[in-house]
Amino acid sequence: MNTALTGAQIQFLDLSPKIRVYVYQYVFTTPTGLLLGPSKVSKVDYCCPACFEKAKSQQDDTSSCNKSPRPACTNVGLLYTCRLVNAEATPLFYSTNTISLHSENNADILIWLRTIGAANRESFRNLEVDFSYGVRVESQHFNVRRMLARINRLRAKSREQWQGSISSWILHDHLQQDVKSMEAGSITMMAKTIQLIAERQKLVSLTVLLPGRDGGDMWDVENDRVYFAEETFSEDIVNGHGEIVDALCKVVGLKKLTIGYTHDHELAEIVARSVGAKEVAVRADECSVVNNIISQYIARFCSYHITQYEDI
Repeated sequence: MNTALTGAQIQFLDLSPKIRVYVYQYVFTTPTGLLLGPSKVSKVDYCCPACFEKAKSQQDDTSSCNKSPRPACTNVGLLYTCRLVNAEATPLFYSTNTISLHSENNADILIWLRTIGAANRESFRNLEVDFSYGVRVESQHFNVRRMLARINRLRAKSREQWQGSISSWILHDHLQQDVKSMEAGSITMMAKTIQLIAERQKLVSLTVLLPGRDGGDMWDVENDRVYFAEETFSEDIVNGHGEIVDALCKVVGLKKLTIGYTHDHELAEIVARSVGAKEVAVRADECSVVNNIISQYIARFCSYHITQYEDI
């Protein structure tokens, strides 16, 4: 019988599953194609403490370097309507957009991934994880900037002055060890996060943004090989950076892998080959330095496409 003639109403669950899938995709698709994970707000400026606090108070991304589209929150109310809709829609909620993970505390990313569970992580198709942002913001919260400034003041003293004060040497070494210990803990946490992502994943593309070679310019204080002053994407075993490379090599089956911030295109290609990626993109913080290198790699490895993005 024609429901239009009888006046009977059609309920949502009366629609075929195929049509309901179209509805879920329409509801969950964001204008930018990016969906925020643990953080509910866009990134804020971390160029200096004053800029960071001003931007954070406005909940506005004023960073002159951030040129990527903002991720957006989406309405999850549909997931709470009933068990059937939840079961049908949840995989699409996580697979329709690129999941963008960043937080002022990188540990929140790991906690969020564990909280949503393995089944939901398995629904990811496109994932972007920005650890670089968290490291810079954490430096303000944990007073790393203040510790670096104090290390610099102690280092600036003449050796003649230091000879009469053993305590200054001891304090300098202790402060530096504390900062390096914080860096090591952060690197281990990043590696654990990537390892968790690698478990039972069905990703098509993965973007991982790590602290690059810009440590000296992070907090308007000198940071000479103290706290994330070198590229994190490296095989440096001493500083534990190899943990991250090893973890990335476990995310197998990708079609595209994007790694930043780094100038090591050769290592990026090695990792991409190990995971079976058909395309590898490299984000660097100095555009002029890598243009020629990219051309050489495209000519040498025709099956790979290495794209260089502007610094974010």
